[in-house]
This record gives sequence, C-alpha cells and structure tokens, in this order.
Amino acid sequence: MVARKLEIDIPYRNIDEYMVRNNAWLLQDCIFNEGFAIKKRFGGSEFADLLAGDEIQGLFWWSENNILIVVANGKVYKVTNSAGAFTEITNSVSLDSSTRATFAKVADSANSNTSTLFIAVQNQVVYTTSGDCEQFPTGVTGTLPTNVSHVASLDTYLMVNDLDNLTTWYASEPGTPFVWTSKQEITAQAKTDDILGLYQNGNHIWVQGEDSIEPFYNSGQSQPWLRINGSLVEPGTVNAYAIGFINKLQFFFNANRDFVTLDGSTPIVLSQPYTNRIGDLSSVLDAEIDTIDNFDGHKFVIINFKDAERTFTYDAGLKITTGKDIFYEFGKWNSDSASYDRFPYRCYAYCPDWNLHIMGSATDAKLHKISFDTYQDDGSDIRSEFVSGVYGNPLVQTNCNNLFMDVRRGDGKTGALTTAPKAFVQTRDNGEVSWSSQYEVDLGKQGQTAKQSLQRTRGKYLTRQYRVRHQDNSPFVLNGIWEDIIK
Repeated sequence: MVARKLEIDIPYRNIDEYMVRNNAWLLQDCIFNEGFAIKKRFGGSEFADLLAGDEIQGLFWWSENNILIVVANGKVYKVTNSAGAFTEITNSVSLDSSTRATFAKVADSANSNTSTLFIAVQNQVVYTTSGDCEQFPTGVTGTLPTNVSHVASLDTYLMVNDLDNLTTWYASEPGTPFVWTSKQEITAQAKTDDILGLYQNGNHIWVQGEDSIEPFYNSGQSQPWLRINGSLVEPGTVNAYAIGFINKLQFFFNANRDFVTLDGSTPIVLSQPYTNRIGDLSSVLDAEIDTIDNFDGHKFVIINFKDAERTFTYDAGLKITTGKDIFYEFGKWNSDSASYDRFPYRCYAYCPDWNLHIMGSATDAKLHKISFDTYQDDGSDIRSEFVSGVYGNPLVQTNCNNLFMDVRRGDGKTGALTTAPKAFVQTRDNGEVSWSSQYEVDLGKQGQTAKQSLQRTRGKYLTRQYRVRHQDNSPFVLNGIWEDIIK
C-alpha cells in the first residue's frame, strides 16, 4: 500500500465543484493557518447589549480617552471599560440609522489641543470631546456643507464631502476644525465622477467615486490640497463603503466586480479565481468591507454583500507570507433551514488597553468579543465545513483501503470536557450528485490525545470528493488527509 496525502490547498470557487482537481473547493466557516492546516474561524461572545434595536453602524477606538465609540440605530455610545459598561452620548441629535458611520479626530488648537472626534452618518455630522455629542456645524466660523456622509483628517485638517455637490470636497483650516472662513474647496478627481466618499490612508487623502479613486497630498502652499499627477485609479469602488485598509494597503471592491488592491496606483485584481462566484452574487452588490489586522497573527478583509446575505473573507496575511490569493466563506449555520445565514458580525475595532477584539452585530445592537478560542456565535455552535476538489483519474480505477485524518484530539467539548466532539466525513464518487452516508470521527475527550483517527472508506473509485464537517463547541484542526492506496 502507498500513503497518498490529499492536497487541501487554495479553494477555486468560480469553477464547477465537480471539475476542481486536487485543490479545495470550499472552506466554510474555517480558515487556513500558516502551515495550511484547517481550523475554525473565530467566534464571538456577547460583550455589551446596547438595547438599541438595529445593527451596529460603526466602531472607533479613541486612544486619547481609552474608550470605544459605537454608533447603533442612529445613536452614539461610549464603552468605558473591559467589562462592557456603556453610556449613550447622543444627546438631542438624531442620526440616520440605515448607513455606516465614518470617524475622524482632530486636535483642536482653539481648545487646548483637545482631541475632538467627528462622526458622519449619511446627511449628519456630530462631534464630541468624550461627553455628549453636539451637532456639527453648530459653532463653526464660516460655512461648510451640512449634508455629509464622510469625514477624514490629515495634518490637523478636517475634511468632509458634500452630498449636495458631488464634485467637490472641503478642508478646514489646519488645527482648527471649527474654522472654515477660508476653507479649501477642492474639485473632484481628474476624471470627474460623483464623489462617494473620502478616506485618509498614509500621507494622502483618497477621494473615491465609482469610476475613479485619486489621492491628494498636502503641498504646504496657501491652497495645500493637490491631486498627485498620474495617480488616478480606474475604476473606482462599487459604493462608498466597499473599501478598507490594512497597514496602509488598500483593498476595495470595484465597479467591475473585482476585488482589488493597489500597487502604488496600479490596481491588482486579487479575486481572479473567484470572479464568477463573487460577481454573480446579485445585481445590486451592496458590498461593505471590514478589515482585521494582526488578530492572533491573521489579517482578514471581510466583504459583506448585504443584499445577497453572503460574506467572503480574503486572507491578506497568507497573501503576504505565501503569495496566494485565498478566500473563505463566512456565515452562520441555521439548523432549521439546513443552510447558512448571513455572517453575524459587521464593523471591527481593536481595543489595545483591554486587549479585546470587538465586532458589532449585523442584526441587532450587540457588541461581541471575538476570539479563536470561542467556537460559538453568541451561543450558537459554529459549523465548519471543508469540501475538497476531485481526486483520482476518470480513466484509471483507484483502490482506497483506508482514510487517515490527522486531527487535533483530546480537548473535549467546551462546558462538557468529558464528552468527545465529533467530526463527520462524507464522500462523493464518480461525479455523483449526492453525498454518501457520513462517517463519524471521534476527536477524543479531554486528555485523549494518543488515539489516531483512522476511518475505513468505500474502496474503489475513478474520482472522489471529500466533505469534512465539524459542529461542536470545541476547537477543530485538520492537519491533513491521507489515503492508503492499494497498488
């Protein structure tokens, strides 16, 4: 007999699953580690329930005040400690409850350089110095737009867009976010299209539209904000919130339905093997992006397609270390419908003083602590699934004696460590549509680490696929699969 390791490398999703050779076809609610072992994605436990009703709209860690600012259901809250204590600071202002929030902080030189946080939510801007919010532009010297969805800051300037004039954005005077008497009015990109939003990244302000993205820099002149010649990026983002950043790297979903990063100002398509699968999700593509940097060594770009209720996650960390473009699919298993619902989280913030990674809920006003040591979503077990590509030769029969799985063992179920969690394996041979009956793999009670998992399979096949599933409140790590082949 010959032991043959089955490849479980990159999943290629835009190819028919019966045609994928060797490589994985699907990683659902699981990820690769740096050694290309499969493990469960992170889970979440409740951190705070703001009781505001609708989904979380934005999170911002305010380092100067050591507090987490949260926008939910058109209200603003501050979370003040690692136990999740919170206070509403919305005051009498009213914010839109249907769109994302954007944040920018500026040290106000007219107020002893006090850190002032500005929050924009579709048509409205409020500000706070950590107490109750006040309406902006109340108290402003000069005039500026009141119909604003995006705020940004760089070099002590505050910048805003103008939803009533989609070809222009504005900057305050430096160090004085409330002084706009000689504000700079900046014409839109060299390729004129409607401004969707603006963001600070590195030493530039990036102004985005559907047809283009363009960086501006501070020239130090009397009218400082100038576009960088030759840096126009085409096309732009599919909407205002379909862009994110990891360590100054930009990732966005563009108007051509490609997931893209930038090499300087040159777009690099990352989603080529997945273009059809992602691009055909819906006609609307109401996409939004959240980025997670350095989460137990992982870097993720999470693309939520709200209208399609699907989430694809790009592994930016493995791109850096392996050069491979790898996507996972995240969701939440619904046992009643026997299908995956939408991913339960949106918006992200790392709170360094508490060493907590926080994500908001996509369905209510809860905040969740996320961790790779949590194997549930707010009490619901995560169902991880791996579907392999097709192995074998359609012209030559393979005689498989046994299947060996190198899995993590001996943890026990969380909350019941004397109960052994299970993994389940199914096969699909010779192009069949239906999967076989499932084989059960015992992952061991707490301390049972010695026993190896050896599972007899159905013997002969021309081609074969494997599906491995795990749904227990416990870790799951699949280091590899081997077949014993009879020659």
